[in-house]
Amino acid sequence: NKVSPLDGFAVQTSSGLSLHFKDLGVEGGLWPAARYHYELRHYKRNRAIDSGSLAGNAAIPISADVLSSMDDFVGGTGPGDESRFFYYKLKIERDGKKSKEVRVYLYRGETDADTLKIVRIEREG
Repeated sequence: NKVSPLDGFAVQTSSGLSLHFKDLGVEGGLWPAARYHYELRHYKRNRAIDSGSLAGNAAIPISADVLSSMDDFVGGTGPGDESRFFYYKLKIERDGKKSKEVRVYLYRGETDADTLKIVRIEREG
């Protein structure tokens, strides 16, 4: 079984809020860019908030609507509450086959409107 080559996860705010990542296989010239499938879910309720796919782009845009949906789950909770945690499920599709899943866990801050911090990464497999 193969481990997903996605790595280097970072929340970036330049030119809009987004979750950036690297495909180490693409960077190393082992294969061409792929299609990246993602789904954002609320941790405590395990409900989908956003999903989609990107062709060759290693940045998932996080729109104001997505942030607003996140805030609907967070409303009125304290800083350590589980309601402040979300996760992205990511898979690579290459040649019609999907990779194992990577989960990137995020914490939604309470002070700054754009505060999202990566707190954990899990790799299936």
